[in-house]
Amino acid sequence: MPNRFLSDTVVEYSRPLQGQADEVTTCTRTACLSFVIVAQYGGLEEPGTDICAQKIAGDTLSVHTLASRHNRTAAGSDLTGRPVHNRPEGIALVESCQTALTIRGRYTAQEMGSDISIDGLDKALASSVAHALCHAEFEVRILNLPSRAKHADNLCNRGLRGRGIELDLSHDLRERLMADPGLMGQFAAAVRSGLQSVLADC
Repeated sequence: MPNRFLSDTVVEYSRPLQGQADEVTTCTRTACLSFVIVAQYGGLEEPGTDICAQKIAGDTLSVHTLASRHNRTAAGSDLTGRPVHNRPEGIALVESCQTALTIRGRYTAQEMGSDISIDGLDKALASSVAHALCHAEFEVRILNLPSRAKHADNLCNRGLRGRGIELDLSHDLRERLMADPGLMGQFAAAVRSGLQSVLADC
């Protein structure tokens, strides 16, 4: 694996955001600049997405997560991000890395009959990750219709290569991953395998 890790410039922190009391906590770590894993809607908003991002990143990939103590579904709100989600440190990290993978979570009413849907502008990467996840016996579908994840300004497409992917995880899968460390390990390993087959620097 090429040496593209910044071991002397690692930044990691976890803290409440100023002016938000204890509503939101962020965690950002810069490691490999080839790839960054992002979950902007963790905590009670899309439970488990922040943990999945950290497990995929492990100790070697850059990662940015945000965990909220606000339950959007209880308030009846939609999937549109609020300004609090668009943290400057997260955007800066994505824009300094070659490629981004973002993690989102579906709710029961939004289920599409698969564990994972994959979206975004990087078709080769989406196909590779889908193949690796299918090989690990997860149910996967690639979304080909127009969507927010295919917009150039979507966070998953704001890396230096101008294209990335979004993994949208079902509520049921996230519950299973959080309850079963072995399954979580298989999921994270499969995603990493899919990334490495296209982006060898990961």
